[in-house]
Amino acid sequence: MSALILQIRQRIQELERKEKLAILALSVFLAFLMFFLVIWLPIYEYREKQRDSYQRSLDLLLYLQSTEEEARSVKVEGSNRMSGQTLLTKVTRTAKTAGIQPSRLQPEGNDSVSIWFDSVSYRELMLFLERLQLREAIYVIQLSIDKGNQSGIISSRVTVRS
Repeated sequence: MSALILQIRQRIQELERKEKLAILALSVFLAFLMFFLVIWLPIYEYREKQRDSYQRSLDLLLYLQSTEEEARSVKVEGSNRMSGQTLLTKVTRTAKTAGIQPSRLQPEGNDSVSIWFDSVSYRELMLFLERLQLREAIYVIQLSIDKGNQSGIISSRVTVRS
């Protein structure tokens, strides 16, 4: 390795003054370019990403703080049967939109309902249960499914709670 360096130095010594200055300028430029590409640019990009992440987090925090009171009031209203609808009404309406008809509905206290289905499509029942959970915040606490005579047709008993 040192022999290679000595050979390069000897060749540089043989060059004219203008050529030496050109090589020196090129070396300084390449050193600056390497510093920029290897050290400064990655640090700058990391800093910008962190600044953006911080700003997004700060925006989210400010939004959550601004809606905290509203969310707390919704929670209180939700426990008082939001918009005056009973659990039974929500279940009936959701079943209708899912395209299924319960065979029987029975309230189980103030906050739960048992629902019976005779000969209903498994797919439609699962769609109904998904809509109850996602749209109405009504959750399944008990589910019993019996296989029907036809493929994909079942009978079930579901107990849900708000």
